[in-house]
Amino acid sequence: MGVKTRKSRSGSRQTPKSAGARRGARSVAGPIEREMLRAICHEVGNLLAASRLTAHLIARDAGDPETVTASRTIEDLAAQAGSLLAHVRLLVADSPAPRVRIAPRDLLEAVQRAQPGRTAGGGLQLTGRIPAGIAIEADADAVNHALCSLVDAAREAAGAGGKVELGLERARDTARFVVTDDGPPFDAAAGEASMKRGRNLVIALARLVARKQGGDLLVRRTRGSTQVRLEIPCTRLETPSPARGVTRGRARTPRRARAARATRPRAPTPPARG
Repeated sequence: MGVKTRKSRSGSRQTPKSAGARRGARSVAGPIEREMLRAICHEVGNLLAASRLTAHLIARDAGDPETVTASRTIEDLAAQAGSLLAHVRLLVADSPAPRVRIAPRDLLEAVQRAQPGRTAGGGLQLTGRIPAGIAIEADADAVNHALCSLVDAAREAAGAGGKVELGLERARDTARFVVTDDGPPFDAAAGEASMKRGRNLVIALARLVARKQGGDLLVRRTRGSTQVRLEIPCTRLETPSPARGVTRGRARTPRRARAARATRPRAPTPPARG
């Protein structure tokens, strides 16, 4: 029994796709596939970390400048790939990751610590006065990787000798992480239309991370620089309250003790030494 065919508009004969094939083209990966994808990403992440460490050790022990430069470039590229790979967990997660309470200042310091020894683009500078006494409740790993990827994209845009700054602002109940670079203008409208490549992809992923934390991401071009603002709701850091019965400042004596002290006979004053 032959396979039925149909004629296309061009006159050529085509074999109709099976219903299973049509369903497969639209199917979404199930829990087993997602678990395997997470496992693969974990192993690839380990390989990237090993590659980055190896490149770092080569650069440390190498004698000639060319080897040092090449090794640091490999280290930098491996770090960028690791930050991007980490976003896969967010995309294939079966449920939202648990949120932790963390000070935004700690996230800034973690991003800054990831920068030394990396050569592509300009160096990273922490700018402005970092607000203290605030906290965010978020998927800290996702926010950290989003910031690292945003900094990587800004450094690439700034180019060699360019300037990249990372700051933190507070606007009422929002913590705003600001990544600024002095590279060529970034077209935010074009980024929305083609979000699957380069900096457009990084911004789209960071926006997804921000929105999953109840925040958002904005891109602004001001005074010859591009600003990417990742905003996340914040609250005050809880300060430990004093123990019960203990007050701040000078300790106060209970009223009854003060009254008893007032009626207590005083000891005679000893004679002055001659």
